[in-house]
Amino acid sequence: MEEVRFQATAGPLILLDFPENLAKDDFNFLTTQEVFNLSSVPVPKILDVRVDRGYVLMDDLGDETLLTKNASVPRLMDEKQNYQQVIDILIKIHQIDIMKYSNHSVARCEFDEEKFLWEINFTNHNLVNKYLD
Repeated sequence: MEEVRFQATAGPLILLDFPENLAKDDFNFLTTQEVFNLSSVPVPKILDVRVDRGYVLMDDLGDETLLTKNASVPRLMDEKQNYQQVIDILIKIHQIDIMKYSNHSVARCEFDEEKFLWEINFTNHNLVNKYLD
């Protein structure tokens, strides 16, 4: 997977380029994004998807992490509020009625050892090897 970031009149966007041999079921994050969006969990807006061509166009939320955000806050109370916002989002995710979305891949997704290892390998391949070289 490769990504291209650019500035558009609508704001910063990111174009994710996937290998064309991916099937729609392989775009697990798209169905997860859809369920999270329907459940009022903050996610980037998907502007266009072309599975047959292997790309997704979406809002670019930037590079700021919780760590960098907390490094710039002046008071401990501000840092605590940032953590509370993250906890509130996690609670919202855990409150999603998965049975309501039984036709989505998110209902079948388990964060078990296999999924955890896949996420680590994906991050290592795309972030460490490709993006950070």
